Amino acid sequence: MRGSAQGGEEGGAASFNALQQRLGRKTVSKKMLREAPAFVRLYDVLQIEGEDLRPLPWSRRREALESLLHRLDPERFDLSRLIDVPGFAELAALRENARDAAIEGVMLKRRDSPYVAGRKTGLWYKWKRDPLLVDCVLMYAQRGSGKRSSFYSDYTFGCWDGDPDAGADLLPVGKAYSGFTDEELKKLDRHVRQNTVNRFGPVRETDKSLVFEVAFDSVHDSFAAHNNAMLREFLDRFGFHYEFVSASDRYNSGAFDDALRQVLRKNQQILDIMLPTLREERRQTYSPVLPVSPQTGRVLQVPVEVVDAEAGTIRFIDEDGTVVEQSALGGMSKLQWKVDWAMRWYALGVDYEMYGKDLTDSGVQSGKIVQVLGGRKPEGLIYELFLDEKGEKISKSKGNGLTIDEWLTYGSEESLGFYIFPNPKSAKQLHVGVIPRAVDDYWQFRERLAEQELDKQLGNPVWHLARANGGFEAAEAPGAGDSLPVTYGLLLNLASVLGAEASEASLRDYLASYIGADSITPELEVLIGTAVAYTRDYIVPTLDKRAPTANEAEALRALDSYLAQADEGTSAEDLQTQVYEIGKREEYGFASLRDWFKALYQTLLGSDQGPRMGSFIALYGVANTRQLIAEALGRV
Repeated sequence: MRGSAQGGEEGGAASFNALQQRLGRKTVSKKMLREAPAFVRLYDVLQIEGEDLRPLPWSRRREALESLLHRLDPERFDLSRLIDVPGFAELAALRENARDAAIEGVMLKRRDSPYVAGRKTGLWYKWKRDPLLVDCVLMYAQRGSGKRSSFYSDYTFGCWDGDPDAGADLLPVGKAYSGFTDEELKKLDRHVRQNTVNRFGPVRETDKSLVFEVAFDSVHDSFAAHNNAMLREFLDRFGFHYEFVSASDRYNSGAFDDALRQVLRKNQQILDIMLPTLREERRQTYSPVLPVSPQTGRVLQVPVEVVDAEAGTIRFIDEDGTVVEQSALGGMSKLQWKVDWAMRWYALGVDYEMYGKDLTDSGVQSGKIVQVLGGRKPEGLIYELFLDEKGEKISKSKGNGLTIDEWLTYGSEESLGFYIFPNPKSAKQLHVGVIPRAVDDYWQFRERLAEQELDKQLGNPVWHLARANGGFEAAEAPGAGDSLPVTYGLLLNLASVLGAEASEASLRDYLASYIGADSITPELEVLIGTAVAYTRDYIVPTLDKRAPTANEAEALRALDSYLAQADEGTSAEDLQTQVYEIGKREEYGFASLRDWFKALYQTLLGSDQGPRMGSFIALYGVANTRQLIAEALGRV
């Protein structure tokens, strides 16, 4: 978007935050087009009129890009600026000013670098700006999720608003749950348990004795603003079309005032709906309207008398015992949440809303209230609950959930959409253990898509995801019919064998030798990174390679003898056939082939399940597999 942050007053660009107001909109008003014009900034060119330029050095591609510029509308396109500095000292100084220019840092590219998919080292380097640092006091701690569910690993930090010795207050400023090692986590968990001064449900308050150096990149006005930014980032990332509306802004600006007057007019009817649903103690103080104290600014849970609905005035007793008569409009009140939900439906004209099964009763009450207000309950879908690996309801207080960021650490974006889409009315287990299967299932369904008849496509989740996210007729969407050269499960097995030494580079090298470097697609690059993370966090800690029994050892020796005669180019199918033949031989005493494969997985890989052994041996290498067999026989 046009601005002065990136490039100066003439031909500059605004920050990404400014651009967000243009993102995800189905329609853009003439006013916004005028006040927030968008354009495309060009950095590279990969193809011109069918000619593939990716193998060319960056300098040649840049020349080609510059030659195209005269053919493009200058109002809609511009060319990225090259950095001209005499040395690294000047470059470092330029990078230091990156935050003022609303950019992440500087991008360094070798002039002779081809365009290579994935994260190849040595060609391009993103030199990001340093984070900002602040010393904060640990105030509260809560159990984490996933592998950290037994540790107090989610922290709330505070800063003093003045001199603590002079009576300054410690104010919460943010939360963090990353940036420390497993060993540091254990020490922090011990500190929280030993220095707890208060408990609030799942949250522990500590004695304010521990100070952290916290790194951060930006500041939001409030915790709510931070959460809103995270929500918008998620919506943008997954291609949702939306117009973002802040309820707080609507209350404070008066945009909700007409709807609030209607709530005041219908105050008694709303009470008639809500009071029978409440306990006797709660009935004594319940009011649909929650006034804001003129003295403290706090939202009060007190009985409220409607004085004049048309004027929007109410009467209540403030915290200090004084009777207050004031307006409920312009941000001087909020609504109880079920009433608030109904009011938003009424004020915003909401016609569709989804919510979870646990809010079914709330939806019923809010539906009655919106009808009293003169609106109607939106159409929608009540979706089932998500369960953890034990089949128990996911609960924030228990810390047994799985966040989107965690899923994307161990799996792809496409797999998340694939997992969520089908069967919304059925309860689903949501934990890290379902991610590998979701990744492989997504690719199986994607491979089938292009060849399926329409009726079969309609039952394929990828068909719906392609249409929703890309706007394509699904079978014609880019990538329809594609498949991965190896399964995600096989990637994980390879990474688990590499163990703690597994890295993206080592995993990529094995794949390149197996399928060829050119077959490592951008999608596979993503999965290489997630496979390393998944293996490090969830597989390596559980690996336990047992010693083979006497008959298993003899079978392993037979497999080793065969591999000694095989070359590295032996096909996966030939290897698999020989593995089958060994398992069938009576002298080794396996009741079924399943027992033979289980023995292979447990003795060679340290797990109860694994890949097709032929595919694994071909990928890992004959010589390397023989080394695994030797190690297993060494445990006899």
